[in-house]
Amino acid sequence: MSKKDLKAYMTVYSFCQVCGNECNLSVHHIIFRSHGGSDDWDNLITLCIYHHDSVHLKRIPHIQLQELLEIKNSFNQLNLI
Repeated sequence: MSKKDLKAYMTVYSFCQVCGNECNLSVHHIIFRSHGGSDDWDNLITLCIYHHDSVHLKRIPHIQLQELLEIKNSFNQLNLI
């Protein structure tokens, strides 16, 4: 993902999509790039550092992230974000 694309994404999704925190954010790939995942916005979710670490430590189930992603993408289709 280019810096320009990352900046655009973070402008729209400037909060953790688990808790709503607006600090210490990172973009997480639902399907890892190493597993063929893309940088398309419908494969990304914004997480605060706590929840990003929790995902990688397997404290947040992958299915929960997929559900959050589906909600995010449904809002996109309704032009609510």
